Amino acid sequence: MTTLREHLCLLYDYTCWGNGRVLALAAEAPAEEYLRPRPYGRGSLRDVLVHLYVAEWRWRRRFEVGGLQGDPPEIDRLRTPADLALEWAVERERWRAFLAELDPDREVAYLRSDGTPDRGILGALVAHVLNHATQHRAEAAWILTELGLSPGDLDLIVYLRERG
Repeated sequence: MTTLREHLCLLYDYTCWGNGRVLALAAEAPAEEYLRPRPYGRGSLRDVLVHLYVAEWRWRRRFEVGGLQGDPPEIDRLRTPADLALEWAVERERWRAFLAELDPDREVAYLRSDGTPDRGILGALVAHVLNHATQHRAEAAWILTELGLSPGDLDLIVYLRERG
């Protein structure tokens, strides 16, 4: 039987797989298209991907220290997909270490982005982070598809089949 922690680790691996596919294709996009604001969603392809990265960083920090202590790494320097990929690789390792010790039933106190105190059950909050990534990964995939760089099927079942 799979534990909730093991299931969340699997879903995090899936999230990394999907984000990796999208980020690899973003590297093939012309620089002007990567940075061009879109009239929908979060702006440019870069903006969407940086938002995904910062959300992961911010939530992990909330889980570990309970607030918004510290600022995310300098996002202005993340101008290219390669810049973002390097930074995200470090964050992925931090997440994996965090998930390895995860107690999904633990209640955590944290601060929302507006500074409002909040509480939640860690397993549910981690599931929120992973679901949030799915939404914005789909936005990035939409932009890539418009550019003729569709990432194809990003469903969980495809990931599961690929990994065996």
